[in-house]
Amino acid sequence: MKEHRTVRTDSEHGGRQASSPASQQSEVAQIRKPPVVLMLLGLLPCLASLVFATTDTKLSPLTDTKRRPGLQFERHLDFHDVRTRDLVPQLVSEFYFRNTGSETVRFGEIQRSCGCMSPALSSDSVAPGETGVLRVPIATAQQSPGKHDYLLTVNYTDPEPQQVVLCVKAVFPDQMVVLRPRALFLSQSSNSPIRHAFSIDDFRPDPLKVVGVKSGSSLVKAEAGSRENLPDGGASTEIDVEIPGDFPPGRHVFPVEVVTDDAEFPLLTMPVWVTGPARPADQDVSVKPQYAVLVANRPGGEPEFVSVDIPSSWEVSHVEAWPEELDVRYDSQPASGSQRHHLLLQIRLPETPKMRHLDGVITIHANESHDLVTVPVKLQWL
Repeated sequence: MKEHRTVRTDSEHGGRQASSPASQQSEVAQIRKPPVVLMLLGLLPCLASLVFATTDTKLSPLTDTKRRPGLQFERHLDFHDVRTRDLVPQLVSEFYFRNTGSETVRFGEIQRSCGCMSPALSSDSVAPGETGVLRVPIATAQQSPGKHDYLLTVNYTDPEPQQVVLCVKAVFPDQMVVLRPRALFLSQSSNSPIRHAFSIDDFRPDPLKVVGVKSGSSLVKAEAGSRENLPDGGASTEIDVEIPGDFPPGRHVFPVEVVTDDAEFPLLTMPVWVTGPARPADQDVSVKPQYAVLVANRPGGEPEFVSVDIPSSWEVSHVEAWPEELDVRYDSQPASGSQRHHLLLQIRLPETPKMRHLDGVITIHANESHDLVTVPVKLQWL
């Protein structure tokens, strides 16, 4: 019987056969030697840089292709902390600007986040290199205590259409004079009078007293009502307003002024907006600009002009102005088209008003006062 022997190699046990020292060094050298292809790939960036550096290629200089707006404001934010100073009837923010472009800047509409602001520009256009200012008065009695943000969007052309947003921030104290609401918005389409009221809330320890009430229009009646003490101090006074029946069509605004015995708030103004019946389509009215701005304490200055387009069938009887110091003159001529008539109002202040009015109004009476046009006037005190 033959004897069979099985010879197992080291590889069958998971090991390797022993090799000589010379063969081991050869294997290590083969492991450490990098492939030629990898070496060439690593040198590619260096070769590309060398070719780029030795090539005579001139690159175009970097240029700013975006056109900058022509109007530059000195600042875009103004802040008032009324808690740290005396309370006054009006806050005024001033935003100075310069035309840094090569074309004339022409201003368009200024959009307001609050009707309590009456912005006024030093001029309607600014030539290259010239400066100007935008003044923004805010009536404090139309605000409530606490923090407030007011935004203005100034539209202009340079000659491309542009916009810039300005912000006014204010903090008002707890003890202040407040008109509630900020403005009266009434609708009158009946033949019977309607009555409404607004209040003057004075939270100060020594509240003001009402000594008189005046209306900026012969169509609106106003008088002082009841007065009562507030729970936390101060007093509240009601002012009653009456709008007659058969009110003229359209939307109109009239100031109601309250005269007080207070040295800081001698005069308070409530804007009263009245919407009568809707006008027929062929009886539409156009007013540009929507309001006039005058400097009250610089009498005899340049007049403000307002263009008013009315139906040619209207017969203007007279023009009413408030305050009484306002001087209004107008020229009448046919406008473009046979169905329109054009009025150009010239509004001046020959003398400084006796009272510190902030709001006025021009009322155009037509067709025996069956039709009206009202033009608000903002008075600024510098």
